[in-house]
Amino acid sequence: MWPWFSWWWTAAVPVRPVWPPRVVGVDYGLQLVARRPLPSSAIAQRITVTPAVPWRLLAEGRDHWQVDPLALWPAHTTLRIHYRGDPPWTVTMHVGADKWVAVDLTHQTATAYVGLVPVRTMRVATGVAPDWVTPTGRFWIFRKVADDRMRGGEPGRPGSWDVAHVPYAQYFYRGVAFHGAWWTRRFGVPQSHGCVQLATRMHNPDPRGVPEDAGWLWHFTNLGTLVVVTGKTPTAPPLPRRPPAPVPGPPPSGARSAASSIP
Repeated sequence: MWPWFSWWWTAAVPVRPVWPPRVVGVDYGLQLVARRPLPSSAIAQRITVTPAVPWRLLAEGRDHWQVDPLALWPAHTTLRIHYRGDPPWTVTMHVGADKWVAVDLTHQTATAYVGLVPVRTMRVATGVAPDWVTPTGRFWIFRKVADDRMRGGEPGRPGSWDVAHVPYAQYFYRGVAFHGAWWTRRFGVPQSHGCVQLATRMHNPDPRGVPEDAGWLWHFTNLGTLVVVTGKTPTAPPLPRRPPAPVPGPPPSGARSAASSIP
């Protein structure tokens, strides 16, 4: 497509943002959608970010894109993302503190940081090897559900499950989330189907002595909070026939990484 025609064609098709929350994390990706496929290069030419921060446009489909920081958005900064189209628009994003969460698969912990300062370390239960290992890499929290319903397996078949009232679910990779696990007190060892389980008093039939780690992390994070998962999953006994850890249903589009189907 000729450059001038691409520019004209892009201007003729409205591209609209998915408006962000009031405060976002340092790794937040602004979602853009159009009613028909458009060339990413022409859209990128119409975007300006101020103050000038390195960014990139990722195609999530032929009519869905994401404006990402090349590294991280500067903490405590107000960003303005302007699109020169028809209609033009400007999105103002208030970036919060430099908060992030490090998940250590080897030691089965999650540590919340502000900058380089650890704020709280919590025991977790991640996915069981070899089939349900929690994916490693860099992610960001793209969806939060205070009271979720999680299902997995084929309904009516052995090994399937349907768990209501899963508290403080925070998705960071496809169907992988931090969430409270009120049905267990067993943390520090892998026991999930990929999610990062935390202790919670919410819905817990015996909350005595149980820390509210899941709720604390829920209030600590924003959409766009950076999540870094490292380490190697230790070996653990096989899952029981009815798994204690539910698998979330498919999340909406918006996760930066989407190369694996591990829930």
